Amino acid sequence: MAKAAPSRRRPAAVARPATTSGERAAAALAAIGAALATAGEHTQWLGAVIEHACAAIDASGGGFMRFDADSDELVLQAPAFGVQAEEVVSRYRVRVADGGNAARVFKSRQPSIANDAQHDPRFIQRFVRLFDTHNTLTVPLVLRDRTLGIFHAINKRSGDFSDDDCALLTRLAPLLAATLELVNLERSVARKRQHLARGQDLHERLLAAQQRAAGVEALCAVLHGALNRPLLLLDNLRRPLASHAWPLDPAQVAHGLGEHALRDGRAVQLTLPAAPPLAVAAIAITLAAERTGTLLLALDGAPLDDVETRAAEQGASLLALEFLHQRALAAVANQVANAALLELFDAAVSSEHAQRLLARLDITGRGPWRVLLLELRATPATDVAPALSHGTLLREALERSLGSLRSRLRLLHWREHLVIIADESSTERVTERSQVRRLQQALDSIEGLPAPVRVRIGIGRAESDAAQLALSLKSAEQALRALERLPQKNATLKFEELGVYRLLLGGNQPRDHTAFVNEVLGPVLRADSRGGGRGALLETLAALLGHNFNLAAVARQLGVHQNTVKYRVQQLREAFGRDPSRGDLRLEIELALKIRLMQ
Repeated sequence: MAKAAPSRRRPAAVARPATTSGERAAAALAAIGAALATAGEHTQWLGAVIEHACAAIDASGGGFMRFDADSDELVLQAPAFGVQAEEVVSRYRVRVADGGNAARVFKSRQPSIANDAQHDPRFIQRFVRLFDTHNTLTVPLVLRDRTLGIFHAINKRSGDFSDDDCALLTRLAPLLAATLELVNLERSVARKRQHLARGQDLHERLLAAQQRAAGVEALCAVLHGALNRPLLLLDNLRRPLASHAWPLDPAQVAHGLGEHALRDGRAVQLTLPAAPPLAVAAIAITLAAERTGTLLLALDGAPLDDVETRAAEQGASLLALEFLHQRALAAVANQVANAALLELFDAAVSSEHAQRLLARLDITGRGPWRVLLLELRATPATDVAPALSHGTLLREALERSLGSLRSRLRLLHWREHLVIIADESSTERVTERSQVRRLQQALDSIEGLPAPVRVRIGIGRAESDAAQLALSLKSAEQALRALERLPQKNATLKFEELGVYRLLLGGNQPRDHTAFVNEVLGPVLRADSRGGGRGALLETLAALLGHNFNLAAVARQLGVHQNTVKYRVQQLREAFGRDPSRGDLRLEIELALKIRLMQ
């Protein structure tokens, strides 16, 4: 650091030079009092007081050192020794415990004269070099039995500092202490004004973002810009909703948060496991008793001050309101969607109106469509279905687990279930084992549910005409009922996979019977049509069932060679994709043939 040049500013002129120590002290007291009575910045007060005090003892410069109890340091105050820049002056600070001339005077409350500072072992030579110090006079500043700091005078112009100089400066010391106290109070008030203005600015910026209904992301952007700290917002599943300059993988953050209990709406400082560990301020965001998110601010080695803490907690409150606002909008949208579903699932709806209803539900494409019915059942079962008692929470969790599918699908409430209307491609993706596993994991990660919730999906049959989606819904309901009764613990079931159970669970309607026959025997009928439409495979299939798959008996009944029967059996296996003589397929074929015979 460059050496500070001695001040060339001359003290204010007086009527005549004071000669005796008493006259000099009286003149200095009067000049200091007049300076304090003059309006201006606290740095101007200090500069004038230093000038008058140094003039009284013929010193070339001086400075105040304030005691900072938080750091246990004596901190040089600007201006000092002719240097005005506070950022330069405040770098000089001395730990009281480390000793040195200033610390010794502060602790002992005794003044000190050193007329050979450059060779005095009691001095910190950094101070000597910094201000080109030759000799010093240092007095303690005591006010109401509190030691506020010390006052340094350096480099007497006319020789060495004397005991008379020391006595004079000691007489001025109470007024110098009062000056330092006044400056400290002024600085404290100024800081509080700045904090108040900063807090008001943050408050207004956050409110403006909230009033613009800009959304969660915009609120987080405003909070990040105002606090200038890395920010991460997690949802109720601890997945990222918004991130600004965040240094860690959100998955790592979610794991680290699992060990901490956070307070609703209040900033809690904690350390996340990382390399190196990351100190953060974390705030839980809740609605009623439900955790809806977590706000995290990286501290970067500096904890939040009071203004930042209040702003962060206000931001968390506004985010909670935004979550509530979004839920209210979602509830209204769900009511509108539910009304559209009521019309769409009416068997009397026309094809044209059904298409308009799909567009109103933001379901695009040409089909064919399927209805997917999601049952969310508590285990063990409770009197109230979770889809009703915690519907919004569960739906939000499932929606977020859909990933890229979320832009293509809408998850809607339908009575005590949730429903999706999807094309074939989306149906295949949402019912993949890995996606169903993610749906279940999303439910398992929700905190505060009275019991674990299991998801099951009944998949209705495909309908090319949107007016027939009521039938797809009915078949999805049958698939759900079958899932509940079947011994296998599958999470999904297509209506086509019901087999004979569709008749047992259905309403014994002719349409259901016809659909069953077409789906079971369809592969054989199509194979027969490719073979010229003579019905040989269907006839052979009926004969095989009638003779318990005795090939010789079938050949005699049909009047064909046994090798022909063997060939047709192979064709039947290829058409069905499995052996028609075994398991549920054989029962389905027998029922389908009997129904066909009766039609």
